[in-house]
Amino acid sequence: MSARIRYAELNTTEEFELATDVEIGVWGLSPRDAVPPNLFRAATHNGGVLIGAYLDEVLVGIAFALAAHRDEHPILWSHMAGVLPQYQGQGIGEGLKYAQRSWAISRGIHEIRWTFDPLQRGNANFNLARLGAIADTYFINHYGTMTDSINAGMPSDRIEACWRLLESPFSASEGFIASLPYALTHDDESRPVIRSIGEQEFTLAEIPADLRTLRIENPTLLLEWRMALRQVLSEAFALGYIAATFVRISQTRCEAYLLKRLLTPDSSL
Repeated sequence: MSARIRYAELNTTEEFELATDVEIGVWGLSPRDAVPPNLFRAATHNGGVLIGAYLDEVLVGIAFALAAHRDEHPILWSHMAGVLPQYQGQGIGEGLKYAQRSWAISRGIHEIRWTFDPLQRGNANFNLARLGAIADTYFINHYGTMTDSINAGMPSDRIEACWRLLESPFSASEGFIASLPYALTHDDESRPVIRSIGEQEFTLAEIPADLRTLRIENPTLLLEWRMALRQVLSEAFALGYIAATFVRISQTRCEAYLLKRLLTPDSSL
């Protein structure tokens, strides 16, 4: 399958039109909420980039990033990256991010940032465990009320991913992970249980296994998890922790954020 994938910058009006169609298909957006072709034009004309993934010359995914600055150095702000549902699970999304990475490095940009929903286990695993990004900032209801097929009915909380393109990702052994305490876990009824973060160097913040089922069958419990994760991650980040990676504890437990406390705000991983 990978031999049939081609990644390329999108630069023409026709390509921008197709990219808007793809974003509507990926997120179930109303046309009102989609990035229009004229904004793709403005952004790519001023230091941003729109990369497309083609499967047999059909545009099936996009990665759109804006030129930005953080702490007086240039970064890319990745506004959106996604693949049409029928083409997901084939590594195309990862290919888009690495195409974005190559584009950035070739222009002297060594950091890409974006936000994602911390309850979305697929995004957390992809961003932190596979790409090697970290997160240290929590935004409450960042985009306000959203009505698309993925976000409707929940506060749009987000955490900010920071992908330092020239640094090695954090890694930890299974034995080490199994020995860590929990700042957030669950009880026998799958309800969130918050514990003290304390002053340990590492701790875990668990999230529910099946967000889609919760959204349909028990939205009240899903909101409990949103509020619990908001409390724990906000407190942890304020105390100097970062989400260093995302881990599976065991076959019987769900995934969790592995939180690492930095000795100083400028400490490296």
